[in-house]
Order: sequence, then structure tokens, then C-alpha cells
Amino acid sequence: MSTLTDVPTRLTTVTSEQEAAIIVAALAGQGIKANYAGDTTANFRVGVPGKVQVYVSTADLQNAIQKLQALRETTFQELAEDEDSSPNSMPKFLRAVAVIILLLLLLIL
Repeated sequence: MSTLTDVPTRLTTVTSEQEAAIIVAALAGQGIKANYAGDTTANFRVGVPGKVQVYVSTADLQNAIQKLQALRETTFQELAEDEDSSPNSMPKFLRAVAVIILLLLLLIL
């Protein structure tokens, strides 16, 4: 029997399944179970993004909100910072892209 804290509650709405999958994976890494529902709408035809909702349990909602805000702040801060001073280091933007790709690959496998 489920309780009111087990009820799925919308955390956020994004424009692609890929973005939703990244959020779900990041929350899972923090111990928060999340799912998404919805779909993009014919991006290849008209370029209009759809709406994909990310859901967490009501019990995890406040924690998930904090984790999502921290994730977004960290991502934007990393992209805004200058590259490392070492000429052989990978730019932070490319590292962020690599992390996103790895998260997507983990979801596919």
C-alpha cells in the first residue's frame, strides 16, 4: 500500500528526453529515484520542442529540488569559468560534454 509520500510529484519540466535522462541519472547518483514522462514533438519536422516532466516521490521532492538547483549551478559555473592554465588540459566545457555523454551511455546500457 502506498502512502502520500510515495506519490510521484513533478520536479521539473524540460524540453527533451535527453535533458530529462541526465537529470534522472544525476539524481540517482545522489540516491534519489526519479523518472520522466513525455516526449519531444517532431523536432525533425518543425523544430518545436516538447515537454518532458521529471518526477520524484513526494518524500524526496525538497531534497531533489536542492540537488537539481546545485546541479544546474555547478554546470553553469563550470561552463562560465576559464579553461585551466595547463595547455594540455581539457577545457571545462568539453569535460562537461564528456560527462553528459557518459551519463547518456550509462542510461542506454
